[in-house]
Amino acid sequence: MKQINLRLSEELRKEVEKYAKKHGYKNVQELAKDAIRMKVFEEESIKETLEIMKNPELMASIERSRRDVEKGRVFTFKSISELRKRYK
Repeated sequence: MKQINLRLSEELRKEVEKYAKKHGYKNVQELAKDAIRMKVFEEESIKETLEIMKNPELMASIERSRRDVEKGRVFTFKSISELRKRYK
């Protein structure tokens, strides 16, 4: 693991410390690591999602699934096993 140093203005440092405390981070370093992870990995995930959304067949399938869930036509695995037991 490599250590880095980060310089912040006094005003920003105070705000970051307040934010970290308010949101349950142990310290500013934990907040910084979390923020970096989010920026690096979530942006990549968003790009991948946008690429997936360009596939019309996949998007149509997702929309059909959403409607099935909305109309109660979807069972969880637990529900399916309960139905199997009931109708044996």
